[in-house]
Amino acid sequence: MIKAILFISIFTLLSHSLLAQSGADTIGIRSTWLGTYYKYDGRNIGYHKIHKLLAAEPDALKIWKRAQTPKYVCLSLCYTGFVCFVASDYSFHRPYGNALFIAGTGLVIASIPFSVSFTHQVKKAVKVYNKNIGGVGYNETKVDFNLCFTGNGVGLIFKF
Repeated sequence: MIKAILFISIFTLLSHSLLAQSGADTIGIRSTWLGTYYKYDGRNIGYHKIHKLLAAEPDALKIWKRAQTPKYVCLSLCYTGFVCFVASDYSFHRPYGNALFIAGTGLVIASIPFSVSFTHQVKKAVKVYNKNIGGVGYNETKVDFNLCFTGNGVGLIFKF
């Protein structure tokens, strides 16, 4: 019995790694609390490289172009808010008495939803790209295990 369980576990581990393809053609998405990072061919890539890769897929490129509007709105609000911070004569004695400081804070806070929208749409475009390149990139095979109990015994069913 122990030999059978050992054989099944080794078979499962080896079959998962043998049936997988390399992830050279897909864009990986990694979200952390500091932001979202994209990987291609084992290296971190920026938005310019993502744009070049998405140019091959028209559906993904359409979503990418739609994501540009919130990006530019976010950048303009954020930069204007930063300029207001710098232009304000911020004093530690009256931190909220300066109108430019309050306006800069409001503009930076107003840019947050546009930044979230841009990130969401870029993730959506990358997922569409990865889905459309189909059998070229990394295809993770899903193995389902079902443990069956009958009146005569116990069985283990693998579905690939």
